Amino acid sequence: MKTRLALFALLVGIAFSCSQQPKPEEGDPIDDQPQERVQSELVLLMLQMEAHIKSLKERQGRGDSVLPADFIDYAGMLTLATTRGMNRDAAFENNAIDWMNQLKALTEAAGSDQKEIYNGLINSCVACHKNYCPGPVKRIEKLHI
Repeated sequence: MKTRLALFALLVGIAFSCSQQPKPEEGDPIDDQPQERVQSELVLLMLQMEAHIKSLKERQGRGDSVLPADFIDYAGMLTLATTRGMNRDAAFENNAIDWMNQLKALTEAAGSDQKEIYNGLINSCVACHKNYCPGPVKRIEKLHI
């Protein structure tokens, strides 16, 4: 009787172990494929803006002034498609316009005033991002001089 019970338990254990789906192993090609990240038009523009701001920071670090020719019109941020879930409102538009005005002021300012205006420009980025997209705030704060 004990032998039959042990044999029955063994068969039930084998049946359950064979019916479960195998767990994917590490290195499984399906798991190794990176997930595609879709970036909105606005995110792509923000990345261009970041590169531009970094170049202005580097120039100032070398002691070179930012020039009027360094101004780039980023008015597209008012109309480009946003990341899913982000709602563009009047406050966003006001922040964007203020930022563009600060960039213009930076490119037109005397060299001695540029550091203060530049840091105000970065503060403007941080303030807007805290309300709409907080993810890159730490990254933006590193742009201060």
